[in-house]
Amino acid sequence: MVLVVCVVAVVGVLGLGALVAWSSWKSLNRARTPLEQARQLVDQLEQDPNQLLSAQGRAAAGRNIETIERDAASARAIVESSDALDAVGYVPLLSTQRQGVLDLASDAESAAQISSSLLDQVDAVTATSHGTTIDLTRLSALVQAVHLAHAQLVHLRRPTGDLWGPIAQARASFNRQDVRLTTQLARGQQILGYASDFLGAKGPRTYLLATENNAEMRDQGAVLSVDFLHASGGTLHTDHPQSVGQYPLSQPVAVPVPAGLQTVFGAFQPTLLWQSANTTADFPWSGTDLAAMSAAGASQPVDGVVALDVPTLASLLALTGPVTVAGIPRPVTAGNVAPLLLHDLYAGAPAGNQAARHDENADVASAVFNALSSRPVDVAALAHSLAKDVAGRHLIVWDAQPTNEAILVRYGASGAIDTENPTRAFHVAVENAGATKLDYYVQVSVHQDIEVDGGGSATIDTAVTVTNRAPAGQPPSYQLGPDDKTSIIPGQYVANVYLWGPRGSTQVGSVAESGLRVSETSISVLAQHQTTVHFTTTIAGAVTSGLLALTYVPQPRLAPITFTANLSAPAWTVESAHVPGGSLTRTTVVTWQLSHH
Repeated sequence: MVLVVCVVAVVGVLGLGALVAWSSWKSLNRARTPLEQARQLVDQLEQDPNQLLSAQGRAAAGRNIETIERDAASARAIVESSDALDAVGYVPLLSTQRQGVLDLASDAESAAQISSSLLDQVDAVTATSHGTTIDLTRLSALVQAVHLAHAQLVHLRRPTGDLWGPIAQARASFNRQDVRLTTQLARGQQILGYASDFLGAKGPRTYLLATENNAEMRDQGAVLSVDFLHASGGTLHTDHPQSVGQYPLSQPVAVPVPAGLQTVFGAFQPTLLWQSANTTADFPWSGTDLAAMSAAGASQPVDGVVALDVPTLASLLALTGPVTVAGIPRPVTAGNVAPLLLHDLYAGAPAGNQAARHDENADVASAVFNALSSRPVDVAALAHSLAKDVAGRHLIVWDAQPTNEAILVRYGASGAIDTENPTRAFHVAVENAGATKLDYYVQVSVHQDIEVDGGGSATIDTAVTVTNRAPAGQPPSYQLGPDDKTSIIPGQYVANVYLWGPRGSTQVGSVAESGLRVSETSISVLAQHQTTVHFTTTIAGAVTSGLLALTYVPQPRLAPITFTANLSAPAWTVESAHVPGGSLTRTTVVTWQLSHH
């Protein structure tokens, strides 16, 4: 938030005490109190952004912003009214420092005013919108307010010029933060503009709503049921969900299949089988494929595809509260939706036709959507929740209009794995290769050993460990198998493990696919066992200007993939490293700063 840098920058005026007389310092010291109060309030806002996700929280934030504005104005008034500091204004060079102080105080005040105006516009949208009905007039006004705020903040940038020491540093810091925020506002303006189009501002639109099941993993969950989402004038509504078995295809759809995709995934018939449409990690292609399947199998052309999985349903249920679904004996909640859909319904299903179970999955999604449309869900909280699911690739959108699709790709909502630093990007996917429903029990961890040679090239061993926590010694079942094709023992997990490595890298057995290079291997893991497979990748010239930066794109599993890395660089000194342990819940960049001995 630009306010943080605004206020902290103004506090830097206290460094003038080393440049002026004691009386001037006393005046500046008086200014310190309101500035420090403002800084503390800004810190509270930045450390707890969740307060902006409710009407009460936004009201409190608005009051704090008003206080920040008053404190900045008070600090500026102290400087302006100080006779000692006014005298400094007649001293060459020192007058420039005094003006720099005033400019920083004024800019802090302006930034608070801009923030307050934007918050008012957000409140206006949320006050007249809820869940699946958005006030497009208010949304348009918010887009205009973002555009105006962007222009105003651009004009707050001032050159450091002849400023000295802490004042120059504060101004430079303010300018950097201003650039960052104006970039975010430009991004926000595009995203809000797309949201307006998505909601039917330019005419009615229809989307295929694909429910992905995380117990049968492809790159994302398998598409087992679909519905149609209609948008008009800011309001969304759905039809009746159906199992994909209700829309069989008699022949493959006429969607061009890239050579790499055909080589790696062609055997799964991704242009014929709904469940195979997203075996590839290239969801922009999968969206095109699913749209063609909709037109051919359901006789419903669509303007886009919205794919969501069970973790997304859990996120939405956290906002709507429980829902009831015919055929499910207890309310569905954020806490039980995953075991219910990914375990209980499978465990209770007999072998054979699974259309009824598919419809139960889709019925839960439909009930959640209906709850969004009828319950008082704050749209700011909804947007925040959906953004987190987009980051984890649990919610993916494809748009048939190229300009809209370009926005989705640019800002990470398309599910593409090659949009961020593709020459240094990795993506691991473990995909069920059998007819069992075992991914509910499967956990995946990734460890990389990275060796950097004296020329800056990196050889990377990626170890993928798959742990099968399914219960052992169970009788045959639809959930645990065996399927008598790929598995022969109940609980046996048979899967394909894929590593997409950086574009331009050398990776054994790899082909170009999804914008990167993919290698594959097959595994079989018995219940209560684990297995590890290894891939080797070489990146020539991986270290650039002393920096090694690698990007990791998550697979949207129920239990996120855990990740660790070790770096060995004997010819280098590792000056700093950022190696997060834990879960890949979003695209993560790991960096090492190196220098030669």
